Amino acid sequence: MGSRTEQAEMLMKRAAELKARAQRLEALDKAKEKKRLTHKKVLVGAAVLAAVDDGRLEWPLLLRLMDKFCTRKSDRALFGLD
Repeated sequence: MGSRTEQAEMLMKRAAELKARAQRLEALDKAKEKKRLTHKKVLVGAAVLAAVDDGRLEWPLLLRLMDKFCTRKSDRALFGLD
């Protein structure tokens, strides 16, 4: 083995590598969770639209909900909200 300085440098390098690996794994976990949440939102939206289509949910009720939820002009335009 080398000097104490070399050992310390080697350990610091290894610690940095492990920290970088942990950060990559954390980023992957966050990306996976974001993808899962997006999938969930798409499914909920499809279920709500299906309920409107078959009469289990009335369109005016959905519009009231969307009026409170949508703040961006482009989002509001999708539902004909001013």
